[in-house]
Amino acid sequence: MNKLHVAAVTSLSSLAQMPASSGSSPSVDSDDNNCTSVSMRGSNSRRCGFPECHKTAKRGGFCISHGGGKKCSVAGCTTSVVSRGFCVAHGGGKRCQAPDCTKSAQTGGFCWVHGGGKKCGFQGCKKRAQSGGACISHGGGKRCRMAGCNKVVQYDGLCVGHGGYRKCLSINCDRRALANSYCQTHGGNSICRVAACRKRAILGGICSEHKVQVHHNVTTDAAFARCRPSIDPPETPFKVEPTEMIRPCLDGLPHTNQYCITGSSDEHGFAPFGW
Repeated sequence: MNKLHVAAVTSLSSLAQMPASSGSSPSVDSDDNNCTSVSMRGSNSRRCGFPECHKTAKRGGFCISHGGGKKCSVAGCTTSVVSRGFCVAHGGGKRCQAPDCTKSAQTGGFCWVHGGGKKCGFQGCKKRAQSGGACISHGGGKRCRMAGCNKVVQYDGLCVGHGGYRKCLSINCDRRALANSYCQTHGGNSICRVAACRKRAILGGICSEHKVQVHHNVTTDAAFARCRPSIDPPETPFKVEPTEMIRPCLDGLPHTNQYCITGSSDEHGFAPFGW
């Protein structure tokens, strides 16, 4: 009986230990999984694929500044979405509070034209403030990262002269990219800035069709004032009409009281006085 009792106790103790050991292993595994998942989340924080850019990558492997993220809903537009599925140029973001104004709102709820945005803090200057609280003329804005260059940054920490512009996506091409991320040589073009127009822009940022419309919308008075110098007739040069001159009479000419009357002056309007 003693042997049976000892065997039963041993088996019961082993059974009691089995759930504990088996239950502990999942907890360890779960801890390991949690640690692994946390470490994976930390390593998955990708950086922008653009050289020397340390911003967080969005959709497409680039940050928003370098073309990543969701694109505007307008066909052919490659600009990143701001709100409501559109970029700023096509209606995304807040709009100016001024009546009938569709421009993007700045600080204060108005566009720059209607007084919005932060102004330069230098002695009453009304220009747009850049980083640092002043306009570019008064030292505001970021400066080119090239040694000894004090020009304003345009793109990727560089001024235009040092390559501060978006480059063409074509392989080994360093030309400036246009609206569709390619240079003009590789099929790039700028899009007309008029909403919902996808035609190629010419000088002034609008297509030829809208440029004609803008030209015809100029008021008649303004157009006349602008063109007036080219349509005014030239001034009539001053001309001296022939006049009768009285001089001492010579033989053979009509005379009165010893003075004769000549019919006209010379071609320059002056009478000959060489008598």
